[in-house]
Amino acid sequence: MVTDDERNVIDQKIMEYELQSTHKINSMRCTMEQIGEEAEFDKNNHILKLRGKEIGFVYYRSGYQVEHYPTQKHWDTRIMLENS
Repeated sequence: MVTDDERNVIDQKIMEYELQSTHKINSMRCTMEQIGEEAEFDKNNHILKLRGKEIGFVYYRSGYQVEHYPTQKHWDTRIMLENS
């Protein structure tokens, strides 16, 4: 999860490349707003999906401080992620 104005992406790109090349794990860079709008649980409410892909983990580059949650929608997104 990244901020809208994320500029420090070099270390993130290194991690993204390593996950893909070594472990065949794909990643997505999304804002909390994108996740809140696009993520959904499967029909059994067990698997969280985003853009048709199962989400296995979230790396918080944003969302680790109270200031990152200015609205209830932000909190609802965090709860959805935690419940998954």
